[in-house]
Amino acid sequence: MALVVDNLEKEDMNTGIQGIFITVDPDRDTPKIVDKYIKEFFSKFIGLSGTSEQIQQVCKRYRVYYSPGKKDVDNDYIVDHTIIMYLVNPEGEFIDYFGQNKTADEIVEHILLHMFKFKQEKGSLLSNTLEKINSLSGKKIVAS
Repeated sequence: MALVVDNLEKEDMNTGIQGIFITVDPDRDTPKIVDKYIKEFFSKFIGLSGTSEQIQQVCKRYRVYYSPGKKDVDNDYIVDHTIIMYLVNPEGEFIDYFGQNKTADEIVEHILLHMFKFKQEKGSLLSNTLEKINSLSGKKIVAS
């Protein structure tokens, strides 16, 4: 994840991409622990934790699998989980997902393509709206 964000920054594009890490183990990963983890590994990301119910809701919405393993004698355990990055547009809509079968460069290419499409669609929508307003009002309004 961090490599994807770093590669996007190397492209010298103002992508506005914000990485978000959400734990699937809120019992162990308190907000304080997630914050420490994020600072060590993904300093540009936002780390989120929550109640077990909140994590279940997020996992259900994004179809994330997770399953805590058996605890050992030290009460330690491993959580098996889906390893996926999701791309969500600025309006909060799901756009795409990327698993471990894609390289960071491939993911960057897909993100840039989706961003281009999003900007084209929004630009087209804005342009069509301005044309409609101009025809109705008889005034020339332009987007800045």
